[in-house]
Amino acid sequence: MITKKTKKLPYGKADFKSIRTGDNFVYVDKTRFIEFLEKENNSSKIFIRPRRFGKSLFLSMLSYYYDVNYEDEFDQLFGDLCIGKNPTPLKNSYAVMEFDFSGINTSSIEAFQNSFEENIRRTTWRSGSFRCFAAWCTAWLGYQRVEMSTPGPGLAGRRGCMGKKKQRIA
Repeated sequence: MITKKTKKLPYGKADFKSIRTGDNFVYVDKTRFIEFLEKENNSSKIFIRPRRFGKSLFLSMLSYYYDVNYEDEFDQLFGDLCIGKNPTPLKNSYAVMEFDFSGINTSSIEAFQNSFEENIRRTTWRSGSFRCFAAWCTAWLGYQRVEMSTPGPGLAGRRGCMGKKKQRIA
């Protein structure tokens, strides 16, 4: 008698890479939507689906698809999927910084604003992650070094991480 190992549902998992390379998880290929999103004329995308419908996993998949840091893993992550067989010119061509807004307080407008700003502050300045990301972007894109402001109340005091563009580093 031959026993077939049953694939597990990735319930509660939202990291595309861990599902694709992990311990025998089912993955429903949604990569065919990447080309559609790129051709969409609207610059703002809103994903409205009920809870537990895969929004975070979909965004994680997009992150791995577009992030230059995962170019060497493209075939492993996407090779047998729709987009792996027909990649777009934009694959692995962006510097990606991820934010998690799942813990935002929505009890009032003021609570939402404060919680949102604190989440951004915590994410971007945790262990210098924004500074590291900005330094990496600067080197990768070939920009000159610029001074950045320190975290303060609100987001209004932030300056961009890029300065005058130099010739791109090969």
